Amino acid sequence: MKKIPSRDHMRRPKLEYWFGSILLVVFALITFAWLHLLPIVFGVLVLIGLVYIVYYVLVKQHHYRQFFADPYLAPLYKADAHSVKKYIYDSFIGHGYTGKMEHTTDELIDMWLSKDGITYALHFQHRLPRNYVREQRVKKFYRTIRPMPGVHGIIVTTSEFTNQAYYWGNQRKNRLKMIAGKDLAKMMAGVKNW
Repeated sequence: MKKIPSRDHMRRPKLEYWFGSILLVVFALITFAWLHLLPIVFGVLVLIGLVYIVYYVLVKQHHYRQFFADPYLAPLYKADAHSVKKYIYDSFIGHGYTGKMEHTTDELIDMWLSKDGITYALHFQHRLPRNYVREQRVKKFYRTIRPMPGVHGIIVTTSEFTNQAYYWGNQRKNRLKMIAGKDLAKMMAGVKNW
């Protein structure tokens, strides 16, 4: 069995990087103040910051518009969560799965599906494009299905997963499948398999 690497070895270089960066900035500010260049440096930094903010907003707005431009995802955002969940369930059933809808109090397993002798527990997250599914939600769902032998998990969302959630989920891809909004749109368009 492949050992999952801990993330402690990733945190230490990050702390050293931030400490070194802060030390470098403090040294630069002292040097610029001594040379009487501090107002010029602050002006350049403010200008760079404004350019970055404008770029960031434009890129995010484009990303946001891309989600709503998809003809398969746009109706899912406008509908309520229960009807979207029912629609996804019907789509899985239409592609050869058998199963039932589940109404649990913890809201972690929304439906049970089965195909080719494999049982799937599905968790659905109805979210707007900017509201990504975080690693904690993926871990919580995986902890629910882990003690169930032979059960594979599927998490479906109308938005995206954070990078940390993708990293964590890819380590467990033999029992956990993550379907983001763009993949869901491809599946509904018939480009990708269910």
